[in-house]
Amino acid sequence: MALLVLLALGSAVGWFAAIVTKRDSLRDSLLSIAIGSAGALASLAMVGQPFAAGSIHIETLGIGLVGSALALALAVPFRRRKRP
Repeated sequence: MALLVLLALGSAVGWFAAIVTKRDSLRDSLLSIAIGSAGALASLAMVGQPFAAGSIHIETLGIGLVGSALALALAVPFRRRKRP
C-alpha cells in the first residue's frame, strides 16, 4: 500500500510540474509524471525506508515529495535542449 501511495504522490507532483511549466504535449506531461514517480521511489530507496505495509508516515511522504521535486528539477536542463 505504501508503494501505491508513493507512486501516486510522485505522479501528482509530476502532473503539477507539467501544469506549472506549461508542457502542452502529452509526451512531455507523461514524462513529467514518470520522472516524479521515479524520483519518489529512488529517494525512498536511497534513504533506506522499507516499502512494507503500514510504513506510510509523514516522513515517508515528505521524503517522496522532496525526491520527486528534486528529480524534476534535475531533469529540466536535459529537457530544454534544442532538438536538431
